[in-house]
Amino acid sequence: MSVAHVKIGNNGRLVIPANLRKEAGIDSSQPYVIRVEGNSLVIEHQQKNLDRIRAVVRRYVPEGVSLSEELIADRREEAKRD
Repeated sequence: MSVAHVKIGNNGRLVIPANLRKEAGIDSSQPYVIRVEGNSLVIEHQQKNLDRIRAVVRRYVPEGVSLSEELIADRREEAKRD
């Protein structure tokens, strides 16, 4: 695990040193998501972030269930009643 001391610029920009980018596998041509966890910033590849979110959703929605199809069906039933 590498450590670097950096400063945040006046415009809020943070430069991640090359050795940390390499160690973390950060590729400047790829999309990333940055979020706050506690008092830390987490930088995560966009696809990994989506995979993590999908895993959370799958705990509550079984595989093969389409929430959008269920919502459409519910709306059609409501429309029939109106």
